[in-house]
Amino acid sequence: MAHQPNTLPATTEAYRRAAFAAMAWPGWTYEQAMTDPVRSRLVAARASQMRKAQTKAQRRFVLPVRYPKPTATDQKRAAAGDCDE
Repeated sequence: MAHQPNTLPATTEAYRRAAFAAMAWPGWTYEQAMTDPVRSRLVAARASQMRKAQTKAQRRFVLPVRYPKPTATDQKRAAAGDCDE
């Protein structure tokens, strides 16, 4: 099976608005923050964090359970009815 690179969805306006709301800057509107170079970069960084966390939560990777192969001795004991319970 080929390895698929993890690609993140684009940072949308919804992510940026949610990030701005999470910042809770008193006296600033979203439009004002987007015109300020420092605050707009902070909002973009927070939006990226939120997008990455949401994508990671949706792509939970679960490893398959691997059981060891029974040895010849284990198979003989099981056939004889000898169990360790």
